[in-house]
Amino acid sequence: MAEQKTLPARNLFGGLADQHWKEVMELAERYGFIAQAYGGSALLLTHRVQLEQYGERGYLQVQKMNGHCARDMGYDGCLSEEGQLLPCKNCAYRPRGAKWVRFEQNPAWSPE
Repeated sequence: MAEQKTLPARNLFGGLADQHWKEVMELAERYGFIAQAYGGSALLLTHRVQLEQYGERGYLQVQKMNGHCARDMGYDGCLSEEGQLLPCKNCAYRPRGAKWVRFEQNPAWSPE
């Protein structure tokens, strides 16, 4: 197991900034910018770069990971676990719905 490190007492600015990491990650998820995240780090990409680098299928998978539904982005259906576009009656988010709807928290959403 990795040793937990702390900031030196003189690094007050870094400690205060780190307190906002959860807030930053929540905003990045809300707006669909997180391409990868692991162990306190994240790769953030604009939607344009996601489409350019990952293609449409990869883009939709990233958005699904961020809690967004393809239908909210103008597609005719939802993305299955295998990456296929499905009609909404087969939506992968049923019955709880997508976490974010047009960048706002879905009141019907709840974690599994």
